[in-house]
Amino acid sequence: MGLFRIEYFIKTWNNPPRFTTMHRKGIVQVIGDTIILDGTTIEEVKNYHLETLNLAIERANDKCQKLEKNNREKEAYRLRKTQAHKENVRKIARDLKFD
Repeated sequence: MGLFRIEYFIKTWNNPPRFTTMHRKGIVQVIGDTIILDGTTIEEVKNYHLETLNLAIERANDKCQKLEKNNREKEAYRLRKTQAHKENVRKIARDLKFD
């Protein structure tokens, strides 16, 4: 998981749109590619937390994909503007006469 993805995942876990009465914010941490729910059992994860975990992962992935797309679009726009400016400078420079 990337740093932003982890941040969004933890934020979503702490404030999910849906959760069970067993939900406890502040217990999740990510180390490498491992999600740890501190103070839970595997049975609790299976019975109560799995849906919220999947939701938090999905939301984090969606948010990061949108940010990455937005960044790609901004970079493409910046490159188009830079190229158009360079072309305009070349065009004007071709018309300059030094007599």
